[in-house]
Amino acid sequence: MNKNELKQLIREAISEIVDENSEGGSPRLDINKIHDIEVDNVNRRDYPDFVDAYPISAVIEVDPLNLTNDSIEKDGKWYRPLTDDELEWLGNEHPDVIQQVAMDSLHEGGKKKKWIQKAVDPKHKGYCTPMTKSTCTPARKALALRFKKGI
Repeated sequence: MNKNELKQLIREAISEIVDENSEGGSPRLDINKIHDIEVDNVNRRDYPDFVDAYPISAVIEVDPLNLTNDSIEKDGKWYRPLTDDELEWLGNEHPDVIQQVAMDSLHEGGKKKKWIQKAVDPKHKGYCTPMTKSTCTPARKALALRFKKGI
């Protein structure tokens, strides 16, 4: 390699670093190192595109030698949260990933949350049997009627 080729190589490397650190420049992240993506504004009516969904948080795997104050250790690997600019980049450059996470969140919603189990307190069994009991409050009565009708 001659002197001119070396200078050109150094210029290109410096140019990449400047582009990466400049405002308005898009972050260069490895999509395969991004994990735990959470999305917001997932609307069932947007199925299957979820065009309104956007990432609100995610973490990226980092080198243990480049840790920051907000780095997190999990399963022997180190992660840091993505910045707002990086989240915006993720949403704009990888809508397919956001779409998949949104779809997964809808499918997991019923399995993970089990909201109905938390809505019914087993200690209150029989409070609305019969519905004329004094312990059957209007909210309990409405829920009992909904269960009875199967709505």
